[in-house]
Amino acid sequence: MTSITRVNYRERQRLRADDLTTDQRYHVQARQRHNITQHVWGIVWGLALQYDDRNGLMVQPGIAIDGYGRELIVSEPLQIETDTLNKACLYYGDQPSLLDVWLIYREVGFSPSQKGRVVVSKDTRTQEQPCLQIRQGFEVISAEARRRPDLVDEADEDFQPWQPLPDDGRTWPVFLGQLSSTDQKTFKISFENRPYAELFGERVTSPNGQGWMGLLDGNSISRRFSVNLTDNSGMMTKRLEVGYHDNTAETQATLQGNVAVGGWLSVGGMPQPEPTASVPVDARGLHFGTPRLTPEKAAPWQFYRTLFKPKDAPPETQALDQLRIEMFNPGEEGDQKAYEFAIGTRVDAKPFIPCLTLSADCSVTLTGTLKIEGELLLSPIPADPTDQRFGDAMIGSWLHGLASSTASLDTLYNGDQGNPALAITLQGLPLSSQIQMPIQYTVTVRNVSSMLLRNLQVMEYVTYPGETAPREAKVGPTVAYINPNTSYDMTPSTINSQQAGQLLVAIIAAALTPEGKMIFSKATQSVTIQGLV
Repeated sequence: MTSITRVNYRERQRLRADDLTTDQRYHVQARQRHNITQHVWGIVWGLALQYDDRNGLMVQPGIAIDGYGRELIVSEPLQIETDTLNKACLYYGDQPSLLDVWLIYREVGFSPSQKGRVVVSKDTRTQEQPCLQIRQGFEVISAEARRRPDLVDEADEDFQPWQPLPDDGRTWPVFLGQLSSTDQKTFKISFENRPYAELFGERVTSPNGQGWMGLLDGNSISRRFSVNLTDNSGMMTKRLEVGYHDNTAETQATLQGNVAVGGWLSVGGMPQPEPTASVPVDARGLHFGTPRLTPEKAAPWQFYRTLFKPKDAPPETQALDQLRIEMFNPGEEGDQKAYEFAIGTRVDAKPFIPCLTLSADCSVTLTGTLKIEGELLLSPIPADPTDQRFGDAMIGSWLHGLASSTASLDTLYNGDQGNPALAITLQGLPLSSQIQMPIQYTVTVRNVSSMLLRNLQVMEYVTYPGETAPREAKVGPTVAYINPNTSYDMTPSTINSQQAGQLLVAIIAAALTPEGKMIFSKATQSVTIQGLV
């Protein structure tokens, strides 16, 4: 068992050299244990390397702690001349000569001269000196290896503060840098993997008590680090948390508050773009690096880059490099139009004005003027019932054909009322009116089935008094999807008869079922137009 001994003093005690030595050793070793108990040994400050042909290698002032907790203090620059460096160089073919620079603790005994005193044979003082050591280096040395120098006794490689501290002159070199030369004239300096002193502790608290950083919950096995600050009410609030998510290898960072980025913010682990003619040096922005794996399931409200290849694509098909903004989709049972991605503008406290809106049902709404610099090409519509354009064309052709064929006029007003899945209501259409008086009404279509219907189109056919052919007009835009048990109000319609008599109105709504089958429903009404009195 290792014990720590200190001297107990009393009045009129006779002190011997051993008493003073024991007392001194107690304080020296206490300082050494402090240096390697609350800290990790290494360079504390300074000790930069500089080289020029005239002065050779210069080690600038600084402080380091070795693995035994001893302090290496360089108060004045240390020098190694170029000739000494050249003699230490070894060359193998075209490979550069590598020299490692180490700092070593050494104790030197001496006795100061005293006038009128006899010089004793035993040193009365011990001087702690930092000494430089040059050794042959190697190209690839890890940071861990730099903390396990060859000159350290094998038994001390994992030296702990509670072990007996050596006083037998054992060394523990501290690595300062590496020199490389190809011509024995000039040397290049590398500071890679220099071991710097570190601090042990669970948290660091500000002197005024208004903030601390450290392990989130004070658990020594916690893998979450946080930065905490007091808010305006004085309550301590977590501002930043970095750690592993659900005990997995995936890290997660959570930030409470605003983020100001003064340069590139890279997503995906890649460095910022290199400056080019199109990317100036002072450019700032969001950069997506290496594409991530495509999520196996929905990842709503995420912005990411991925490589994507359709499942039915041939093996030789090159994957698409996509930058995705993924929205939430509630599915067929929810209201897909209630989830949107909008790009717009706002002035002061006025309402937000969306310029471009994308809904979860894949409909796109553009507010304002669309300017196209180039050609707008409409590709041929494939005969695919799942293609909305094909459904629009098929339903539109059928509805237009009703009015263009005189044989279908009787069917238009008196024939089959269609599929009961669609219910049509004419709101505001009177049974009678007067000539030259505008009549405005609204068509409401309700999907009373349990199916999701798509490509809903509504056509208005009006036969005015004195005319034999109906006038047709499309009521509102095509509705991409209409959910089960959902009503949809079309754009209001206005009719105006210039003659008295019977005015006939027929409204036909047509849509496609999930299987691509077309269904329709019809509503008719006669309006008596009276002359002016």
